[in-house]
Amino acid sequence: MSNKQRIFIVIGLIVIIVVSFISGLLIGQKNSPKNNLAVSEIYGETFYASIESIKQYDDGSFHINVKGLEVNDINYRGDFTFKVDDSINMTWKGKKISVSDLKEGDNISITFTDEIINSISPTPLDEVVKVQLLRDEENLAKTYNLDILNIDEISSVTIDTLSEFRKVKGITDKETIETIYNVFNNKTTQIESVNDNPINPDILFSVTFKNDKGDYKLAYIYKKDNKYYIEQPYNGIYETSLDDFKTIEEIVK
Repeated sequence: MSNKQRIFIVIGLIVIIVVSFISGLLIGQKNSPKNNLAVSEIYGETFYASIESIKQYDDGSFHINVKGLEVNDINYRGDFTFKVDDSINMTWKGKKISVSDLKEGDNISITFTDEIINSISPTPLDEVVKVQLLRDEENLAKTYNLDILNIDEISSVTIDTLSEFRKVKGITDKETIETIYNVFNNKTTQIESVNDNPINPDILFSVTFKNDKGDYKLAYIYKKDNKYYIEQPYNGIYETSLDDFKTIEEIVK
């Protein structure tokens, strides 16, 4: 064998070794974990849906019923339902939002990690990890204003304790009427009331403002879990103070 042939053989062996090394390196990189950031990413199925309804149950929890959009795979065009809890990452254009920012008719994307999907309708999703609101509007949540009569037209106020030892008190004194009016005046909220009356209050009073024409406006003031609220049915739920609550409590005694 000539020296020239030996040189070609050595060069060929070197090329084979180099190619084998590079191939092994690339395969190893492909199969190895990328880094901690990649491992922490949220995985799961994502589909698009329109909100059909948002319901609040007696325990205070919210459940959202949706219908999958036609843009989805055929398996995700039906009806689905899921419970809202603190583990769900809920956003709009990267900003954190809450269930109060959602409304019927909104389009959302839903990411879930359920491994088994029940073939019932609406299909329950037990492991929703992310909800994105797809609305373009900047005004996410509607603002509700407590609707009571103008102070000048109120002729009487009736307070009802709505308790086992029920007491109903009518007030016509202008100074006391103004005191009660100030408890309820200028209240705003972004939490909608969807009930005829507050759910599971600890102490509850109904307050009815009336005028001489027979018109009236009703609202409730109540204590629940050591917090104080005013609720006007199918309007809003408003946070209030202990002092406001005690004002009504003292008047009705």
